[in-house]
Amino acid sequence: MKKVQEKNLSIARLAINNNEPYKALASLNQLLEYNLTREGELEVMTLLGKTYSILSLNDYCSDPRNKEDCDSYVNSTTYWYNKVLENTDKSEIFNLYTQAELDRFYDNLLTKGVNAFINEDYLEAEFYFDQTFIMNSNDRVSCRYAMICSEASRHFEKALTYSDRLLQLGYDSTDVYESRAFFFEQLNKPELALNEVQKGIFKHPSQYSLIYRGVGICIRKKWYTQALEILNNYLKIDPFDTHTLVATGMVYEELNDFNRAVLNYTKAIHSNPYSFDAYFNLGQIQFREAIENQKILYNWSKLKRTEDFKNIHRGDIRKTVKFHLDQSVLNLDVAFELDHENEEVISTLRNAYGLLNKSKELKRMDDTLDNM
Repeated sequence: MKKVQEKNLSIARLAINNNEPYKALASLNQLLEYNLTREGELEVMTLLGKTYSILSLNDYCSDPRNKEDCDSYVNSTTYWYNKVLENTDKSEIFNLYTQAELDRFYDNLLTKGVNAFINEDYLEAEFYFDQTFIMNSNDRVSCRYAMICSEASRHFEKALTYSDRLLQLGYDSTDVYESRAFFFEQLNKPELALNEVQKGIFKHPSQYSLIYRGVGICIRKKWYTQALEILNNYLKIDPFDTHTLVATGMVYEELNDFNRAVLNYTKAIHSNPYSFDAYFNLGQIQFREAIENQKILYNWSKLKRTEDFKNIHRGDIRKTVKFHLDQSVLNLDVAFELDHENEEVISTLRNAYGLLNKSKELKRMDDTLDNM
C-alpha cells in the first residue's frame, strides 16, 4: 500500500510540475479509494487543491462558455484546500502551506479578473470576480469589480446582489446608489430606481450625479413634481448652482410654466454669465413664446370674437411678439458668442431675425451657416 501511495504521489507531483493537471488527477483520484496514512491523505488533498487551481486558472476558463466546468474547478480547489485546513492545526506545515496556497489562488483569480477588466473583456472578468466573491464575500474591491462587470454584461439582477453586499460591508459610496438606480431602471422598475436615488441623496445631499440621476428618471417617466422636489431641495443647499437652475427651468418648460422657466434661466445667468445652456434655453423659450403669440395674430379674425380675446387689442399682441423676439435675440446672440458652431443657436437666431426683418443680421447668420 505504501508503495502505491508513493508511486501515485510521485506521478501527481511530476504531472503538476509539468502542467499536466488531468494526469495528476488520474493518480490522485486512484488514491482516494485507498486507506492512506494521515500524511498521505493530507498530501493527496493538498495536491488535489493545487491541481484544480491549475485548471481554474487555465486559459480554458477565460472562455465564458466553459463557465460550468470552471465553476466546478474553483469549488473543488477551495473544497480540498479547506479540507486540509479543517484537519490540521494552524501550526502544522500542511496548514501553513495550504493557507498560503489558498491565498495565492485567490490573488491569482483576482489578478486574472483585473487583467480581463482592463482589456474590457467583461464576461471573462465577471467569471473571475464571481469566484473571488464566493471565496471571500467580505472583500470590497472584489465585490465592486464584480458589480461593475455584471453591469457591463447586462446581468443587472446579479449586479444588484453585489451592490447589496457592498452596502452591507459599509461601502456607502454615492456610485453604489447611482448604480442601483440604473440597475432598477434597466429592469423596468423606475419606482425602485428613484427610491435608491432618494436613499443616496438622504446620505449625500449635495452629490450632483445622484441628483441628476434622479431627475433623469423623473423626466423619463414624466414625474415632474418629484423632479422639482429633488432640484428644489438641492437649491436650498446651493441656491446659485447654475446647472441645477437650468435643469429646474427645463422641468418648468415641460410643465408649460413659462414664467418660472424664465425665472430660473435668468437666475442661472446671474449666477454664471458664461452659461451657454442658460442663454440658449432662455432664447429658445422666448422664441417659442413669440411664435405662440404670432399664431394668435394669424387667427385673429376668429379669436377676436371669443370671450378670451374680445378685450385684447391686436397691437398689444404685436408688441408681445416683438418683445419676446427681441429678448430671444439678445440671449441667443450671447449663446452664439459662447458657441459659434452650435447649429440650433444659429437656426433659431436666424428665424428670430427673419421675423424681426433684420436683413444685416440675417446675412451674418447665412454667412455663418455657409462656412460650417
